Amino acid sequence: MFNIIIIVATSMGIVAFGGIGYNFMFDTVNGIGGYPSWLDVYIIFASGVGLGVCILGLYDQLVYEYFEGK
Repeated sequence: MFNIIIIVATSMGIVAFGGIGYNFMFDTVNGIGGYPSWLDVYIIFASGVGLGVCILGLYDQLVYEYFEGK
């Protein structure tokens, strides 16, 4: 049961961090001000790190479930 919670949470994290990163990247590229602020760059970086952590966690749990299930 606990492994299913981890799989669902990491999947939701992939969607959330991907959406945040895409939204801030879109606003940075198509922004009116010309140059992005440091906050925009930091949020893009943090969402990329969060996205990577969630992808690795999901991959780890899926592989663990595959091998432990057999």
